[in-house]
Amino acid sequence: MRSKTLRMWLSLLLIVLYDNWIRNKKKNSKFYYINSECERCMFPSRKKKTIAILNLIISISLLFIVTVLTHTEYILPPFLATAATKYPDPDWREYRSFPIMISYLISSVIGVLFVLLSLTGLLMAMISAFVSFIIEVLINIEHPPSILASFLAVLEKVSPLFILHPVLTGVIIVEGVNYLLTRYIEPLIK
Repeated sequence: MRSKTLRMWLSLLLIVLYDNWIRNKKKNSKFYYINSECERCMFPSRKKKTIAILNLIISISLLFIVTVLTHTEYILPPFLATAATKYPDPDWREYRSFPIMISYLISSVIGVLFVLLSLTGLLMAMISAFVSFIIEVLINIEHPPSILASFLAVLEKVSPLFILHPVLTGVIIVEGVNYLLTRYIEPLIK
């Protein structure tokens, strides 16, 4: 019970750190300004907010059902963070979705390698997360919530199937729902 609580708090800490990183990132031009001198006063339009909230609710609901049925609930925090990152700019873009998918795959492969080499425990989980992030930064495809995939893989001592499910399944669900909402539902919202 104690390790699950620790994992939950560490996951939430990483989500908060990522959220702060996103807020400090250079803002996209799809936003409007309250004051032209204040970059931090930018907000998405009501339509974009609606799409982002729908994306979060639908993605996480589908992931919740899939992970409960397959007993892989531990993987929900990184996907919750990924779905929440759509809030600043919910539009689906191919050049953004594929790096997210690749970063999750890299992190999950690193996590599985650590487990196969019997490098488990909290310290090894942290090291695997650091290795994942460093590799992602070096190849310029970083998506910080994905490092939780390697972290959780080491803590949960997963099998190599972890790469396909829940990781690849989760990314496809989050990005697929975002694509469908952006392409087909957003034009219908007034």
